[in-house]
Amino acid sequence: MNNILLPPINIPCTLFETISLFDDFSADDMQYGDMVEQDFLSLGLSDISAKVDPYRLIKYHFPGPGSINVAFSTSSSGTKISQRECTDILFAEMKELAKMFSFFGQYKTLIEDLIEHFRYGNGSNFHSQQLNLSFHEKNK
Repeated sequence: MNNILLPPINIPCTLFETISLFDDFSADDMQYGDMVEQDFLSLGLSDISAKVDPYRLIKYHFPGPGSINVAFSTSSSGTKISQRECTDILFAEMKELAKMFSFFGQYKTLIEDLIEHFRYGNGSNFHSQQLNLSFHEKNK
């Protein structure tokens, strides 16, 4: 990675927008459970977490604060974990990282609601008054 500073993004911003029709549940980007490990790897998604390797079910070990090895450590060693533990860690990490984009304003809890639904909604429709309000405000 280079050290060029990028300009900040303007918030709010659109992170993803489908090219499909609104509420088109047959669209390929609206499917649930339709991808396997090889699909993710073919998209270059091999290093997706700082905390776990979901492909090998490994929770990374990190040196303690102040350790001399911090700068030279690799995250390849770790402890074998269950798929459930890995899922818990990945979703907690996703919520933590999402806070960078949703730390203020009237919609700051919306991303956490979306992530919770993504995890437990089993492909069902997501409904939110906040999301409806945001959609209508953007399309005035």
